[in-house]
Amino acid sequence: MKLHSLWRCSVVLLAGALLAGCALGRPQLRADGGPMADCLDGPHCVSSQATDPDRHIEALTYSGPAAVAEQALLAELEALPRTRVVTHEAGYIHAEVTSAIMRYVDDVEFLFVTDQRIDVRSSSRIGYYDFDVNRERVDALRAGFEKRMNP
Repeated sequence: MKLHSLWRCSVVLLAGALLAGCALGRPQLRADGGPMADCLDGPHCVSSQATDPDRHIEALTYSGPAAVAEQALLAELEALPRTRVVTHEAGYIHAEVTSAIMRYVDDVEFLFVTDQRIDVRSSSRIGYYDFDVNRERVDALRAGFEKRMNP
């Protein structure tokens, strides 16, 4: 009897965890035409605009035409598993990345601020700590982007 109750409790907890993973937090994105949002409290966000060293990550840089860099970045995002480009406007890209197991959604934004610099922000929608997933994602995107720009 106790084993049956333990099994039932485990199933309920697992179902709750899976449903929580499917729930979407509200994304903190760039306002229309404005700068990207700041990283909120918690170590689940990195941004090239962040002043906090724990949340700061270097912007992407390139040489050559911005249109070529934009196409290279889009191609790199499309090659990333479980990634969907949500917004693509002149000088701005927003993509959603869904985790493989728990189906958490992270937001990645790119803002072309000069002819040589692309500001980047990657943030988890839910949770407090991301185990550096956002930083590692941006580093991987940067490496792929640089390969596409400098074959």
